[in-house]
Amino acid sequence: MPLRYLILLMMIWLASNAGCSLRSRYALDDPVYASKYQEGAEKSDLAGKLKQAIDARHTKELSGLFASGGVQVRPRFGDTFGSIELGREVYIQNYLTNRISASGLAGNGSGFVGLDVGTRLQSPTRLAPFVGVGGNAGISIRDFISIATDRSDSEQSFISPEPSRTVSGFAAVYPEVGAHFWLNGRLRLSGFGRYLVTTEGREFDDWLIGFQIALFGR
Repeated sequence: MPLRYLILLMMIWLASNAGCSLRSRYALDDPVYASKYQEGAEKSDLAGKLKQAIDARHTKELSGLFASGGVQVRPRFGDTFGSIELGREVYIQNYLTNRISASGLAGNGSGFVGLDVGTRLQSPTRLAPFVGVGGNAGISIRDFISIATDRSDSEQSFISPEPSRTVSGFAAVYPEVGAHFWLNGRLRLSGFGRYLVTTEGREFDDWLIGFQIALFGR
């Protein structure tokens, strides 16, 4: 099953089991949010209903675990890479988060495993656009087709049928843009785009587009 379909099924399953609601008081499962909006706005108070529907200031000091998946398509090389992350994210303020994760990127016979860290600045709202920066470092494993030289035939070069595998260090930094959406007071979905600037050289720098699901608590 392709990675993107697995991620979508996971999101649907978690949303259905976490009490996903489109009601204006969406986060009553969070005690800080509930202390403000337990009684709720009057039906005629449209401004009050809108406020409780979009307010996500209760997120300060939340922490949780997340899983991310993404894809990097590089048409000029004719290859596609898939990524996965598992980690922890903390709301330092209701508009600022820090995170750390184990991450992997693989495709076309090559791959990377390591640690990723990042920070995001976002609006304290249920639908929250964000910008961020991050970086990762670890080990890169790449396959190369080796080219040998036949000395007996005027140094004619030929391609070895067996690729050689190299292991080396790898690092990348990236700016990031995206948006969060809170299904309730604990469950958050996110979409993001990252432009990876890597130690592999400018020809390998490209966009990574991904999705994230996170479960928070106090």
